Amino acid sequence: MKQHLRLFLTMLLCAALGQAWSQDVTYDFTSSGWSVSNGTTLTNGTVSMTGAGGANFKMNSGYFIMGKSGAYLNLPIFDFEVKKIEIVGRSDASGYVQQNIFVDDVAVSEETTGAKETNTYMIDEGYQEAGTQYTLKVTSGHNTQITAIKIYSSIDPVDPSITLATTDIKVGETTTISFPSNLSEVIFDSNDEDVATVSDDGVITGVGAGTAKITVMWEGDDNYNEGDTEFTISVSKYDAAVTLSTTTLKVGKTATISYPEDLTIIFESDDEDVATVSETGVITAVGVGTATITAVWGDNKYKDGGTEFTVTVTESSSSGIVFEPVTNTSQLVAGNEYIIVAEAPTGKGDGFYTFGTKCEGNSTAAQAIKVDEEDGEITINDDVVTLTLGGETNAWTFTTSNNMGDICITTDGNRLDYTSLKTLTDEKMKLWTITSDFQVKNNMFDNRYIQYNYNSGSPRFAGYKNSQTKAYLYVKKGSQTNTKSDPE
Repeated sequence: MKQHLRLFLTMLLCAALGQAWSQDVTYDFTSSGWSVSNGTTLTNGTVSMTGAGGANFKMNSGYFIMGKSGAYLNLPIFDFEVKKIEIVGRSDASGYVQQNIFVDDVAVSEETTGAKETNTYMIDEGYQEAGTQYTLKVTSGHNTQITAIKIYSSIDPVDPSITLATTDIKVGETTTISFPSNLSEVIFDSNDEDVATVSDDGVITGVGAGTAKITVMWEGDDNYNEGDTEFTISVSKYDAAVTLSTTTLKVGKTATISYPEDLTIIFESDDEDVATVSETGVITAVGVGTATITAVWGDNKYKDGGTEFTVTVTESSSSGIVFEPVTNTSQLVAGNEYIIVAEAPTGKGDGFYTFGTKCEGNSTAAQAIKVDEEDGEITINDDVVTLTLGGETNAWTFTTSNNMGDICITTDGNRLDYTSLKTLTDEKMKLWTITSDFQVKNNMFDNRYIQYNYNSGSPRFAGYKNSQTKAYLYVKKGSQTNTKSDPE
């Protein structure tokens, strides 16, 4: 009587909650009265289920346990079709145990892993007939812990959940309609494919600015009611970012307008005697003055727009010496003039410094220089010490333009200047390695690179092991090049 009353109340609760399944039988092991007799029979005095599981086939407080692999429990035979069986696990149960529902030795559902929560077994259509013996089996070397077994005989169709991730997209973007994988005969349609299209699997693609209605229709079946729904999609264009890195150029120099590569854009200069602009947005400084560069755009993907850049062109710094960064081994040629340059970090010195040659105390002088930097080149208008490269096998020697001899290096209290170098017999102390990224280090000191440091108001270069400010080789523009990859 208690079992029938509990079943009746459960069915009423399911109906009240809109449960899709009609739950016919529940075996609740959290209630008292269940026990295992003879190690093979699970019973509450009214219902009995036989099985096997060795020492692990038993009732504990509020749950039934069985295992390991091969343990089984024969469920009662029901006088109605069985379409679904739920095995409700204990929260502390194994997360690895594998189990399934069998008829004889045939698995009639999908195997599950883990018994901590409710596992659902949809019974194959060929095995739903009334009078069928169902068996729960453990198929792995673990225990399963069960608080309830629920048997379902039929299903009431429900309305499927049809959702859309977002209704606002841009041209070229996509959004996807989600729907149950077992929903039958789903058809999608767009009322304006110039705005948005929809694929057979519910992927919406923005085509042009505007709004479109996407309709979803599906047929009814045992699981779902027949129906349809509609989404309104808004498709918009992108705002185009059109920028210019600098508006001040010297004669002969260039600057490039940046914009999305798929943007259709038209450029024009109002004074081509001052600056010209190419079809791709490259501005070339032609003569001193100002010119207005106009950019106009608009297409299917981007909003119509336009902007103007006022470009100022000044005379080239032809009075100074131009140095360019060494970026290729072909620029390392004996006889060329070089400088070692570092840009002082913000707040540490001012501007650019070159490697000097005068040793003062325990520091190597750094010479501040005024430069015009553009396109990676620097134009020096000051008197600076340049270094002339001389080649030896696998290394280089440097001599200086002020005839002081070999360049000075200090490192951790060791100072090498021209005077001390003359007394050394080890020639490697005069040789310098130029690294793959065109930094310089002395062969006498392992892993010590010429770097810049601003220490207590005294900027200097030295052979630092720890990271300071990196310094790089620059070569006098127009110097000779060599097609050989290594010096001779």
